[in-house]
Amino acid sequence: MRPAGFPSLFDRTWLYCVVFVPDTDSPKGASSAEDADRWLTSERFDLLLLDIELPRMKGVEFLSWALSRDPEMAVIMLTGLDIPEVAIECMDQGARTYLVKPIEVDFLRLALRDALGLRRVLVERNDLASRA
Repeated sequence: MRPAGFPSLFDRTWLYCVVFVPDTDSPKGASSAEDADRWLTSERFDLLLLDIELPRMKGVEFLSWALSRDPEMAVIMLTGLDIPEVAIECMDQGARTYLVKPIEVDFLRLALRDALGLRRVLVERNDLASRA
């Protein structure tokens, strides 16, 4: 069973990034860092699902770049690489969690809920701080 809002393109092997549009069930897919860059420079997103292995760029590099543009964005790393050092590096760079494929749908749903919940807290905190 696919979580609500996940299009069939999520199943394709070429998909490296999925960004979630605020207040919609319409994720946008990117097959490269360049494609994701175009989305992230034109819109603000709640969540980024990001693979470690991107064409011509490492996911950790893209993670740092994406969070420098929007530090409140929730980022979940998805990968087939079960390497603790890489997971730690991603978490140190700001990823909310690091999931190793294949991923159980229920576990992914919990990771999405938690990452988006933390994002909401960060947005509210920053909104309050800017009003003070």
